[in-house]
Amino acid sequence: MIESNPVVLLVEDDTNTIRALRLSLLKAGFGNKVLEAHDGQEAVDYLRGEGEFSNRLRYPLPQLILLDLKLPRMDGFEFLKWLRAWPPGKFIPVVVLTTAMMASDLVEAYNAGASSYVLKGADAHELVEQLTGIGSVWLRGGAKVPSSDVQLSVF
Repeated sequence: MIESNPVVLLVEDDTNTIRALRLSLLKAGFGNKVLEAHDGQEAVDYLRGEGEFSNRLRYPLPQLILLDLKLPRMDGFEFLKWLRAWPPGKFIPVVVLTTAMMASDLVEAYNAGASSYVLKGADAHELVEQLTGIGSVWLRGGAKVPSSDVQLSVF
């Protein structure tokens, strides 16, 4: 089921970055519910609805995941590979937000299933602009994600 006000899942371990992303989303005009996972394993637990995340009304599946690559326990690359192998996660858009543009990370992220790869803005204004663009595509209907009710077939 796709929420009428899509949920955003931030997978990020740095509290300052989380605050900056939350504030930037608001300044960009997105009042979406924003939930957090602080490492890849916690994101897996969230998506599976395990442990503290078992209440799907409180922790619904996200319409968009904003992902850092450098995470403890399970890094962003491992998380992406897991997500794309997990049937309900095949079509959830994942935007990688990173502070370092490394060609090898870019290639690995796309190979693992990233929907987009963005170098985090150098300042708050740039971050708001980036999240305005990301939100316009993934939260305001510029791109459509198949619902889990849709049967996909390959010919």
